[in-house]
Amino acid sequence: MAQKSSSVSVVLPVYNGEQYMRDCLDAIAVQTIPPVEVIVVDNNCTDTSIQIAKQYSFVRVLREKRQGLSHARNAGCAAASGDIIVRIDADTVIPSHYIERLTTLAQKQPITAGFTGYGVSRYEFIPKISLIWSWCYFTFAHAYLGHPVLWGANMAIRKRYWQALAPYLINNDVAVHEDQDVSLALASVGGTVCVSHHLTVSVQMEAMLHYARYRKYGLMLQLLKRLDKEHQRAQLPTRLPKTVWWRRGLYWLATAWGAYGFYLVTFMYALYRRLLSR
Repeated sequence: MAQKSSSVSVVLPVYNGEQYMRDCLDAIAVQTIPPVEVIVVDNNCTDTSIQIAKQYSFVRVLREKRQGLSHARNAGCAAASGDIIVRIDADTVIPSHYIERLTTLAQKQPITAGFTGYGVSRYEFIPKISLIWSWCYFTFAHAYLGHPVLWGANMAIRKRYWQALAPYLINNDVAVHEDQDVSLALASVGGTVCVSHHLTVSVQMEAMLHYARYRKYGLMLQLLKRLDKEHQRAQLPTRLPKTVWWRRGLYWLATAWGAYGFYLVTFMYALYRRLLSR
């Protein structure tokens, strides 16, 4: 008997993303296999993001008054009815076959809890290096944290695993990055992650060329590692073991040039833009 195809909910937390909303929702509208629902979470938008979203008949708008990406994401995921919850950003544009490929992957890997993929940037010169940087990010973060990670702009989690991990989230956008927080909580409840090039999406990625933001990103990664070690989830009997040290070492050697070299790229780019603005 053929396995039943999984139903997919798309959750889109939004805070003032009006410049991206139409492209994002237009891409969802032309999926070869449509999602069962699209939930746009209004996280106190002051622009026209929500007015744009309401123009699409397939969109359901929720309001989350608590400010923060984690709060908005949690509200949307809690309301989702699909077997698989896709979480993307307002600037994410998924290819027309994205959900079809996701459901195929989910059928082929029935015990995999989370799925994620790469991003191709639309910002200035980054498209030339963004796929390489995406690979570096996933591989370096895996080496550093000891577990494969999900990327917030392009990730999917089986609903049953989301319900299991939700109580073990740190939920502090100031201290940690919410997608890495989800990744470690998922590992704590025994959930595995698949990183697939078949799920590559288009993103803006402009923020990654701001040196201060990129440096803060690295500092938050370090803090997450410490907070995770102190969190009760680290002691759960279902916690997956970290990838063996020698493999993590190989991952680090293969990608450290990308992670640390990007510091130099962002610094030089910030200096270049500052000189142009004079």
